[in-house]
Amino acid sequence: MSMTTERHRELGTRLTGLLERLIAEHDELLELTHEHAGALRRADGAAIDDCVRRRAGIIARIGELNDERAALLLAYPKGATLTQVAESLGGEGDAVRDRGAQLRSRVLEVRKHQSHVRMATERLLTHMRGITSQVHRALGEARTYSDRGRIALGPAAAPALDLTS
Repeated sequence: MSMTTERHRELGTRLTGLLERLIAEHDELLELTHEHAGALRRADGAAIDDCVRRRAGIIARIGELNDERAALLLAYPKGATLTQVAESLGGEGDAVRDRGAQLRSRVLEVRKHQSHVRMATERLLTHMRGITSQVHRALGEARTYSDRGRIALGPAAAPALDLTS
């Protein structure tokens, strides 16, 4: 499919801008991943919740940008890579190729750091389960709680109060 130079320029400009916005979102996601790791180190539940909430917003924006990117590339065969698209744009594709390389680098960096956060989360959960299990065993041995986790009722005690003194 042959495109005019004007269409090349327009697509190159739009695609470059879109890739720059994707890079910015991934930079924000990377920064948030570092915050999330810090919150896990501190076992700060409120900060972890905040990170998870903010992450969902960033992921939603990245999804919208990817949908926009897919719409821009409808003129190309399904499965065309960004490099192939950049090559078809001639000189206008240089910026697209550069931003695509930057985005790939950011995505790989985010994935690496998110895998570290995932492992730290799993370790924290395992630790918390261990603590919970120890507390449950200790309370079970003291017969404070029943097998169902409810306060165990012992024999009734008759209340007595000496009012004669």
